[in-house]
Amino acid sequence: MTRSRRMDIQDARASQTGIEDVSHDGHQLPEAFEPRDSRPATVDGSFDHYALLVQRLLKVPTALVTILEAHRQVFPGAVGLAEPYRSARQTPLSHSFCKYVAVDGAPLLIEDARKDERVADNPAIAELDVIAYAGWPVVGCDGRVVGSVCAIDSTPRAWSEDDVAILEQLALACSAELCNASALAEDGEDLARTIFDSVDVAMAFYDDRGHLVLANDLARRWAKIAGFRLDGPDRAGSQVRRADNETLVPAEDQLIPRALKGDLADQEMLWVGPPGKQAALVASSHRVFRPDGTARGTLLAAHDVTDLARALQLRENFIPTVAHELLTPLSSLMGHVELLLHDVDGHDDDLERTAHKIHGAAVKLSNRMTELLDIADDRRKLHLRSTDLADLTYSVAATFTTQAAAARITLRTDAQRAEWALADGSRIEVAVRNVVSNAIKFTGRGGQVALLVHGNADHVRIAVTDNGVGMSHDEVTQACDTFWRAESTHRQAIPGTGVGLAIARDIVAAHHGSLTIDSTPGVGTTVTIALPRDLSQTTYSHPS
Repeated sequence: MTRSRRMDIQDARASQTGIEDVSHDGHQLPEAFEPRDSRPATVDGSFDHYALLVQRLLKVPTALVTILEAHRQVFPGAVGLAEPYRSARQTPLSHSFCKYVAVDGAPLLIEDARKDERVADNPAIAELDVIAYAGWPVVGCDGRVVGSVCAIDSTPRAWSEDDVAILEQLALACSAELCNASALAEDGEDLARTIFDSVDVAMAFYDDRGHLVLANDLARRWAKIAGFRLDGPDRAGSQVRRADNETLVPAEDQLIPRALKGDLADQEMLWVGPPGKQAALVASSHRVFRPDGTARGTLLAAHDVTDLARALQLRENFIPTVAHELLTPLSSLMGHVELLLHDVDGHDDDLERTAHKIHGAAVKLSNRMTELLDIADDRRKLHLRSTDLADLTYSVAATFTTQAAAARITLRTDAQRAEWALADGSRIEVAVRNVVSNAIKFTGRGGQVALLVHGNADHVRIAVTDNGVGMSHDEVTQACDTFWRAESTHRQAIPGTGVGLAIARDIVAAHHGSLTIDSTPGVGTTVTIALPRDLSQTTYSHPS
């Protein structure tokens, strides 16, 4: 051992009796010591090899590589710890001996902690069996002490010069690896920040304790518009509205609080900002895990869809406006045709046939206008009552008997018993009628259409199955889009406006149910409506 190092050890031993109140109440480091960020030395066992060398070379039951944080110490390297500390790989600072190493910037050697007035009341003596302790400083890239490499014995022990020399060499190697890991982590953080700032998406990442780690400028800007800070205590603003752009969202139901609780998975749309300066966002969150399965944090992403939302809003406003404008002259036309039919009744057969054709065409056009108004009315309130969906399905099927027979299609309904649910019967009837109408329309002569009603404790399902033309995967994904029509409808000149399934979907969604489509080209299609039995605790309205 060199003279300088021997003097350092002697000085360290001598200075130990003069250290007072290093940790104040034992749970927090003094303000003079600013702990470094320990992210490069993640608590995943990456430094276990240093702890193992200490254990073997110094022949101790426990060895640690310790990194200090503001209110705890973590062990990126650990051998010989008892549970629960073996799994947790951390303790509060009240259990720390390493804090003395960090504050003094010098090695700490204790032969019997029970007789050392500075640590005699440290709970680690009883809980971790720390009797003898030897720790050498671990330094970061800036030369500051961030922790220690330490040996722990469960019996009193006088540490030899060889023991201390081994600790010193391992601490130097550990410091070098920590510095390298820090540099790699900084490179990774720089890369992550560059990616965050370069994408046209608002992004924020929170660690597993809910602390903001990284956020791009776009995320901060949207948060400011919404009326809060991403790293603020509430993380919720006063200018956040639901997709209807009217209903204010309570603080606990806003994106960040829900994401940190793990309640936000699917994409969700909302409006942020005061009236006149609003933006529409579609947000989602994802939990991020380490390779060992432990939670690293939560990533929140939000896309600006203001232009698209306003375009859709314009379209939705356009539909009822045009429909109302067309219905007014159409009603007048139908009135005059009905008067004409009354006047020519039995007097002029040709004129009467022509008037009937005009009236029939006007009725069809009126029905189309009604459909457009129906799909545009996204605030229609539901009149809920206990409804037998089996009986409702039989009634709907009966209205298609003549149409099915004319097309030589076998129409069959199967319901073993009454299936009751709390629903708006008239609206569900419209939804089922639209699905059955589509099934008959796209099933060739001699085909089959079956309606099956069955239920379980929670839901009632109405399945409409046909052996018609079927749809491809891409067609299925678009089938419920307003005004969308499959290519086969154009080839076969099948009439329609492309709103039937869209109306059915919205009615079912208003009941908090689901409409799913399973189809194979050339084989057929099954459309299943699933409705919950009891919605008594829900507010009922069509989704916007």
